[in-house]
Amino acid sequence: MGEKEEVPRVLCRVVVRGRRPSSCKSRLYSYDLVNSEAILTAQHNSVQHHISVCTKFVEPFQAQLGSLYIVLGETELGNGEKITLKARVFTCVEGMNLQLLEKAILEQREYFQEREKQLEGNNS
Repeated sequence: MGEKEEVPRVLCRVVVRGRRPSSCKSRLYSYDLVNSEAILTAQHNSVQHHISVCTKFVEPFQAQLGSLYIVLGETELGNGEKITLKARVFTCVEGMNLQLLEKAILEQREYFQEREKQLEGNNS
């Protein structure tokens, strides 16, 4: 409380080649239940960024437009080079300590990377 809320440093970590794990933190701009699509948006350096999110695997959920969400899933390159994030986790993080959340995510990511290296070393 009392901390200045800022736009997340990373709108999305997206890997375009193939379906790779990705994450995204930004505000819910719109949600289309019929087409299972949400649009997330964030402003960075006076530029508005948007990303399309397929919500088919996380429905039903109660969309709160304007709230901050974190999305985990795989990226997919669609028609016309449009990148879509296929959500496996779609969670509202409004009111959470974002610095602590980001630290936890980074520590978990480091743990899994280290574990993967150890498994590759054992298979060699």
